This record gives sequence, structure tokens and C-alpha cells, in this order.
Amino acid sequence: MKPSAKSTPADLRHTAEATPAKEGSAHPPQTEADFRRRQHELEVHQIELELQNQELRSAQSLAAAALERYTDLIEFAPVGYFNLGADGTVRLVNLTGAKITGIERSLLVGRRFGLLVEPDDRKVFNEFLARVFESGIKQSCELSLTTEDQPQLIVRLEGTATTDGEECRAVMTDITGQKRAEKALIANATFTADVLNSLTAHVVVLDEKSTIIAVNEAWRRFAWKNGAATDYLGENYLAACHQSVMRSHDIGVVQTEAGIRAILDGKQAYFTLEYPWDSPTEARWFRLRVARLSGEHRGVVISHHDISESKLAEQAAQRSMEALLASKRQFKALFDQAAVGVALADVATRKFVQVNRRYCEITGYSEPELERMTFAAITHPEDVDHDIGMAEKLRSGTIREYTREKCYIRKDRSDIWVNLTVSVMWAAGDTPDFFIAVVQDITSRKLLEEQVLQKQKMEAVGTLAGGIAHDFNNILAAINGYTELSLMALGENSRVKQHLDAVLKAAGRATALVRQILSFSRQQATSRQLIPLGPIVAECITLLRATIPTTIEFTSSLAPDAPTVLADATHIHQVLMNLGTNAWHAMKDRTGRLEVNLDRVVVDAAHAARHARLHPGVYARIAVSDTGCGMDQATVQRIFEPFFTTKPVGEGTGLGLAVVHGIMDKHEGAITVHSTPGKGTVFHLYFPEKACGQMPPVIANERTPHGHGERILVVDDESMIVQLTQMTLNELGYEVEITTKPEDVIARVRADPERFALVLTDQTMPGMTGLALATQLQVIRPGLPVILTTGYIAAQPPEQLKAAGICQLLLKPATLHSLGTAVHAVLETKTSH
Repeated sequence: MKPSAKSTPADLRHTAEATPAKEGSAHPPQTEADFRRRQHELEVHQIELELQNQELRSAQSLAAAALERYTDLIEFAPVGYFNLGADGTVRLVNLTGAKITGIERSLLVGRRFGLLVEPDDRKVFNEFLARVFESGIKQSCELSLTTEDQPQLIVRLEGTATTDGEECRAVMTDITGQKRAEKALIANATFTADVLNSLTAHVVVLDEKSTIIAVNEAWRRFAWKNGAATDYLGENYLAACHQSVMRSHDIGVVQTEAGIRAILDGKQAYFTLEYPWDSPTEARWFRLRVARLSGEHRGVVISHHDISESKLAEQAAQRSMEALLASKRQFKALFDQAAVGVALADVATRKFVQVNRRYCEITGYSEPELERMTFAAITHPEDVDHDIGMAEKLRSGTIREYTREKCYIRKDRSDIWVNLTVSVMWAAGDTPDFFIAVVQDITSRKLLEEQVLQKQKMEAVGTLAGGIAHDFNNILAAINGYTELSLMALGENSRVKQHLDAVLKAAGRATALVRQILSFSRQQATSRQLIPLGPIVAECITLLRATIPTTIEFTSSLAPDAPTVLADATHIHQVLMNLGTNAWHAMKDRTGRLEVNLDRVVVDAAHAARHARLHPGVYARIAVSDTGCGMDQATVQRIFEPFFTTKPVGEGTGLGLAVVHGIMDKHEGAITVHSTPGKGTVFHLYFPEKACGQMPPVIANERTPHGHGERILVVDDESMIVQLTQMTLNELGYEVEITTKPEDVIARVRADPERFALVLTDQTMPGMTGLALATQLQVIRPGLPVILTTGYIAAQPPEQLKAAGICQLLLKPATLHSLGTAVHAVLETKTSH
């Protein structure tokens, strides 16, 4: 049998064993033919053996090649390959594994793998190894290794147990780069988010279906500020746009929706639109920009930039451009019609280049006249040096502008106060070309400030007047009292009586002057009652008619419906006589007309707003007008100042109108004056209407009543006054004890409370006022009558006076009649009680 070329060793062995049995080869050949046949068989077997050896060598070569390929595959695999024992010892490692760890393979084999693991991850490795041997299925974990080449290496370990369960076959993959990439990706995402949130624009990102997938913080804040309850994440942007279009038909929203759709459909790369946004809190302008996202994303990014400031600036620039494009005539009209004076002066020559109409009105010069002048020519000499110095600072650039109050000299040589602001203007180059002066007339304000200062000075004068009134009244009281006592004791000496009457008359004029000063200082006591003004005005008209020469025409009109007012009749009389006398003096040495009218007026809010002392309501108005010389505005502003007068020396004290003003203040009324030089003056007196009540009784003049020996205690810090009062009361039939010390009064009343029928005390005394003395006396002897004498007294509540036992207020200087009447009235009231 010839062996096949593809025969296996088993086939050859089987053939060789079968041949001798088949051919009887167990017996030696008997013939030469047998011998040759056997020789042939041996040759065949030899060939077969050679073939078998050849195939064996071929198989060995294939096996060696396969082993070499397998070894290369393991050694040079892109992952590390380890055989680990149950305790983690490295039994086998490929070249890649050694390369990853950075340790030579010879040093790595036999070493515990756990020693390569970071301490924090060794527990993870041990648990992994335990799971491999326990579960029999593939396990994995991520570990941080410390190697010689790298301080830290992150690997993924995947392993299974061998069939016999003796070893763990593990594949190790280096994922350090992957982890770093993931970390970088996260950091990049955070950075991107931070950058997005740092943008002031409101940014929203849409996917290809127009769903909102991201917004920045500016978007969220804007949404919440405008009343939104959400930041709209996950909502469809185009759907919201469509709903807005259906609701408001806003063309801007229509254009936005179309632009976004065009970008999503790939028809264009970007879209922009400027639109106004009227939110619940403010009106803003935004620029919308929609752009396609690059890369694999198919969405868009939408940004809303707040351009309100630039839009306002643009609009302002547009308005400026329109103003610049306006005609020179329009600019000149605007320049000329400005409410303040404006002037341009050349920096080099200091001459005016252009001035407006108001500047001409302020200075009194025409425009051509000013253009031939410098600013120094109209500046008050006291201000010239300062203005030149400031102009030099403006020219040199030390300052850009300055503002000051200064005085101009008008063409008529009168002074006018202005508020001046000067700046510079450049036409070209590094130095300024023009000074720009803006001037506002503040003369009225300056006059008002002067009036305020004058009022403060007059208030000080009033305070001084009130302070010295006490001494004046004491002096006048002595003059009046001793003169009246002298007249009582005089008898029939008519010549001396005439002299004493002159003294009383002069003292009366002095008393009236003091009362005027006290009225001005608002320290004179008043007694206001509900009265109609008609009878008082009629009486004054009668007196004025008798006083004023017949060359002055006199007319009057008294409305019967004039309201009742709360007033002091004496003060009203004083006011009208003052105004009437002044009107006569204004028409002196000429013919004229004096008119006094009384009517009822209703003051509305508009009229009240023009006068500080007036309020809307019904008033009784007295008008006193004349056709005299009149007054200019400067005089009108000063006529109510104390001691200011336009009359020659010796014809007036300057207190009349100041007293009138003080009286009107006390009556809660107002006084207005309108005057034109050469035409005359009219004064209006406004008295507020009061509800009608019981009118005061008219008391007829009576003789001075006398006493019946009642004992009276008199106290005043002036010894002359108490002595005079004692003599006066003695003449009237009273027994009088006197003292100059309030504490003596308290001691005497305490020693014998029933000794005195009445106490007469001054208000102003050292150490204790009369009111305080009366209060203490009521504690010692309740019900003891007290009369309080005073030159002036602030209004005291009636309850406080009554609680102190004060029955009468007697104004100094008291006459014999007023003193006797007051004492008799108090004692009679006590007796009747």
C-alpha cells in the first residue's frame, strides 16, 4: 500500500502493521521473489517514514510560527495583560503591561500588584480580586496607580478567573488620557457656562426643534424681572413667538419668528433685528441676533443685547443732527428766545461775538452796541479783576467753567445782580476760541435776601423794643400819674392846668409811640372780638374827611354783605387812619382822589397761591386807593420795613406801615399793594370771615369810681411806681400798702391771709413774675383777687390766668381812670359773690 501524501502518522502505523499480516510477512522469504518483494516493502516503508518526518517537521514549523504569532499578539497588545495569583502576585505580564506601569517585566513578575495601587484605591483592588475568584464572571474596576514614570496613572482593570481557579487573567487599559479629557470637558463646560453667564446679553440656545435647551443668568433675571414665573427651559421658543403674534400682532415678533425658521431650515446663517421692549417697569431697546450653531449641533443661539443707552444716545445724536441741520434763522430764534442771557465772547479780544435778546434786556444794551464792547465794560469795577483772573484760568485750561454771582452795570448806570456761568468752546486747535456766558437775572432774589436780612434785623429791633417797653411804660406811668394827681390837687390855677394838660398830651403821644413799637414787635396785647367792619370803616371815613383838605376828592363804598370778622376795633381804626394819612401825603400839594371801599370777596386757590398769607375762602376786603405820586417796585418792596419812609425829615417815623403789617398778621389777614409811579397806589386789606357770635356790649364813659377803705397791697420793682400807685389809690378812697419785692407780698399774705382785699402786681419783676406770684398767693389764700399790670404780655390761656386768681389785665401806663375802674370792678365783683 502506497501511503497517501496526506496520510497521518496513525494511518501509516496502521498500514505498516497490517501489511505483514496480510502478506504473511511473519515468515521469512522463501524465494528470491519473496526477498525482493520484502525489500520493496521496506523501501516503501522507508519512503513513508521520510514523508511522515517531513510532515512532522512541517507541523512543527507551523506550530512554532503560530506560537510566535500568539506571543507577539500578547506581548504587543495595546492593553496590559496580567496573570495574578489569588494574593495579587503578578505571575505573568506582557510588555504592554510592564510599559504601562513603567517597571521592567523581570522586576514586575513576583511582585504584588496591590503595591502599585494608590493607598486610597487598594480596598477597591482587593474587592475586585475577591469578586473575580468568587463570582467566576468578568469583573472590572478603575484604579489609580503610582508608577516610576508618572506620579499618577488611572487604569481600568477587567479580569476573569482561569478554569482551574488558580489565577486571574486581567486586562489593564490606561484611561488616564480619557479621564483627563473628561475632566477637561467638564471644566470646559463649566468655563463655557461661566462665560455664558458673564455675558450681559440675554442668551437662549435652541435645538433643531426650537426647544429652549439653555439660557444664561441674564436671561433668567430679565424674565423674572418682567413677571415670568420660569426661565422657559424646555419650552418651544417659536411656539411662544407664534402665540405673541396671535395676541399682539407685533411685526417685530413676526420678523423674529421668520428669521429663526430660516436659520433652522438652513436658508441663512444669521438674523438681526432691533426692537423696543416696554416691560412693566421700564421702556428698553434691544438688538436681537440669531446665529446657527457650528459643528454637529443643528440648533441656534439667540442673544438679546440691551442697547437702550446706545439707542438713547443714537436718538440724542439724531436730534442733535436734526438741530444742526436746522436753519440759521431757527437757531437764531431759539437763541434769542432763551429765558436766560447767553453771550459768546472771543477769547483773544474778550469782545462779544454774539448775544441773545435776553442778554440785551439784562444789560440794557443793543446787540450792535455789545458787539463793540468787552465783558469788562459792563462788569462792576469791584468784579473786573476777579473776572479777568477766572478768564485766564479758562483760557489756560486750569478750569473748564466757573459760576458766580456778580453785579453788572446796565446802560442806564443802574446795578443788576446776575448769576453767571462761563465756560469755553473750541472750534479747532488746542486752545479755546470762545467764552460762553450764561446769565440769569437774580436781582429779585437778591432783594428778597436783603428783605429777609432786614426782617431778621427788624425782629431783633422788635425784641429790643419789647425789652425796653417796660422801662418806657414805667416812665410814662410816672409822668401820667403825677400829672393827674397834680391836676386833682391844683384847684383853679388855669395857667398851671394848661401846662399840665400839655404834659398829659405829650405823654399820650409818647404812649402811642410805645404802643406802635410794641405792635410792630408783636408784643402788644390785643382784644379781638366778632365785629362788623362797616361801622368802624364809616367812623374812620368821617375822621379822614374832616382831616384831609377839600382839594382831595373823597369817595367811599360800604357793601352791606361784608362778612363779620374777628378783630380789634382800635387796631382797625389805627390801620385805616395810617393808610388814609399816607394816601393824603402822596397827593399833597396837588388835586387827587382818595377812595375807601369795603366789600365781600371770595379768594380762590389761584389767587391765594400768589399771596403767601392768603388761603382760599371768604374775606372782608378793605381797599384804600389814591391817585398820588405812586411808588416804584424797589420802594414797594421796602415800605413795610420799620423806620423806612419816603417822607422828608420831621414828617414821619417810618413805623406806620410796619405797624399796619404787624396788625394784619395778628388778624390772620393779608395786605397787598399795587402801585405805579405817577398814577397812584391801592392797598387791599383781607380779613377772614368768622361765624357770627354775640357782639361786645357798648360801654358808656363814666366817672372814675371810688373805694370805701378797702386794703390793697401793691408790688412793683420800681419804687417810684408803687409810691405813685399808692397816692393814686389813696386819692380814690383805698388803704394801700406797698413793696418792691414779691417775696414780701407772700410773707404778708401768709402772716394774715384776710388782711388784703386785693393784690395789684407788676408782671415783670426780678426773681419772680407777677403770674408766678399770683399762682403762689392762690395756694396761701384761695380766691384772693389779683390785678396784673404789664406793658406787654404774650397771649396766655384764660384758664391759666383764672387759675392764678388774676381778675384783670391792666396795660401800662395806666391812667387814674383806668386804674380806678379796674380796682372797683374787681372789688365789686368779689362783694357781689
